[in-house]
Amino acid sequence: MNHCDLSHIHPLSHVNFTSLEVLDISFNNFQSSVPNWVFNLSNLASLNLRENNFEGPLPSALNLRNLVDLSLSTNAFDASIACHFQNSTSLKVVDFSSNSFHSTIPTCIYGINSVERLNLGGNDLHGIISSAIGNLTSIVYLDLSYNSLEGNLPSSMGELCNLESVLLNENKFGGGLSEFLENLRGCNLNKITSLILDGNMFSGQLKDDTFEKFETLSYLSLSQNMLSGSIPASLGKLSSLNTFDIRYNQFNGSLPESFGGMSSLESIDISDNHLEGVVSEIHFANLTNLPCISSSMKELDLSNNSFSGDMSPFLCDEPNDDGVRNFLRILHLEGNSLSGNIPNCWMYWQSLIFLNLGNNNFTGKIPISMGSLLNLKSLHLRNNSLSGEIPNSLQYCTMLSVFDFGLNMIEGHIPTWIGDSLSDLIVLSFPSNKFSGWIPSQLCRLNQLQILDFSHNKLSGHIPRCFGNLKGVKLDLTVIFIITVLQDEVKKKKIQIKYKQNTTENRS
Repeated sequence: MNHCDLSHIHPLSHVNFTSLEVLDISFNNFQSSVPNWVFNLSNLASLNLRENNFEGPLPSALNLRNLVDLSLSTNAFDASIACHFQNSTSLKVVDFSSNSFHSTIPTCIYGINSVERLNLGGNDLHGIISSAIGNLTSIVYLDLSYNSLEGNLPSSMGELCNLESVLLNENKFGGGLSEFLENLRGCNLNKITSLILDGNMFSGQLKDDTFEKFETLSYLSLSQNMLSGSIPASLGKLSSLNTFDIRYNQFNGSLPESFGGMSSLESIDISDNHLEGVVSEIHFANLTNLPCISSSMKELDLSNNSFSGDMSPFLCDEPNDDGVRNFLRILHLEGNSLSGNIPNCWMYWQSLIFLNLGNNNFTGKIPISMGSLLNLKSLHLRNNSLSGEIPNSLQYCTMLSVFDFGLNMIEGHIPTWIGDSLSDLIVLSFPSNKFSGWIPSQLCRLNQLQILDFSHNKLSGHIPRCFGNLKGVKLDLTVIFIITVLQDEVKKKKIQIKYKQNTTENRS
């Protein structure tokens, strides 16, 4: 009876569903209290009332002694519902997420000793986690995410020896993270696979042995905290880790060489820290799954740090047997101090859909091999010291929607093939270069175009009359617009064209 768009449930005075074991009336729209008869189904093992706008109260006495799986998620219950189930000895799964508790964690929760999966996420809970959480010795999955819980995490969580997944993200937890992780290592047979602590107020440095006993960890997210110091060398022992996210912290120093020990990695995001040093093949030589082909995007994001040096050794070492590194989809290296020529080995990275090398110190020409990136949708080379002309090979990147190479020293004429071949372009931005000659009328074929910036070049001649046919165009030669080119998708809807410091002339 789920997803049936029901709006009424009958308050039957007598029911004879003595054999009923599963009741699923989720994803309806009852907007009422739950009828009492639901709580008298003595053989019921699974009760799913998810997403119904139900509200309390519940009966004071429940006859659900065989209940194993309970989902009351996404309703309007208050915190009092928890105490109705504190004496349930068979409950394994409890999902009270996305209700209206607006309270501290109900003390009754700590009395459901049989629970293995507990979800209290999105309830506007506040206050601290009681040390009584150590009573939940059977718990495998704990989700307290998207609340306003605060304080240090209790040491008694180290007594939860069956714990596999910990989701505490988007709260106000603070204190030293190393101490908490050390407590979690208290059980000899550590089973933790997911540790999601992003969006809190954890601070301080991580000890070098922090990750010593987390061999089973596959998902680690510490982003958006206030962690500092070096990345621990023990991270290299996480051979099962496939997702690593520490963005928006204050980590500094260089990547430890042990980084390469995380041989199962599929996604790395260490952006927006204070990391520095050279990124070499030593760091990534063993990361054969980084990132791997998947139905979801995988990425390598080292942006907005202080990495330096030449990227050629990392990008241009020996490819797979088929000659192609057919796994990396997103490569984001913006905002570092990388230098030298952009490597000319992009034929190995043909699955890339997003490439951002902007705001570095690259010199030389745009490599011809970038024309091998047939799946590329966003190319960002802004604010380097690139010179020469745009290589004709880029005309084969026909899926491009964002092409940004402003603030360089690119010269020559604007290629006519941009209008002929790159019909999906939404953003075309190359201000502050050394382009000369006329604006080709072929650009009028870019019907999807929303942002166009030619400013601060040496263009001359007429503005093509056909520009008036571009549906999204707002042409104003008297106003100077400043364009922001977005990193991963276009959010601005108006096309704005800059011509300041060009010697253009509008043809009537």
